[in-house]
Amino acid sequence: MLRVPTDMKGNAYMVESVNVGGQSVAIRLLWNNRAGEWFADFESANGKNLGVALVPWSALLSAGKKALPSGDFAVLKDEKTGDDEITFDNFGTTWGLYYLTDDEIAKMREQGVL
Repeated sequence: MLRVPTDMKGNAYMVESVNVGGQSVAIRLLWNNRAGEWFADFESANGKNLGVALVPWSALLSAGKKALPSGDFAVLKDEKTGDDEITFDNFGTTWGLYYLTDDEIAKMREQGVL
């Protein structure tokens, strides 16, 4: 499990590039004020997944995984206390963006986490 650096510091937009599974993935994070949600774009040499809502405790790209040949991203709670929903202020602190391998996803699904 790899935590993607998401130190938003009150910013509504961020671009980060991470190496997962030997592949570089560009991630664009943005807050949609009208929807009250965080969204992400994922892009790699394999393809793009655009406009993905950051839904907690869910494999984000599983429906149409283009950017990754294996594994997936998920938003998981970092702190036991705090809001149970992702907000503008708590993404990057209470909640974090993680890359999970296929084995980690399978194990979390067995445990009922994802």
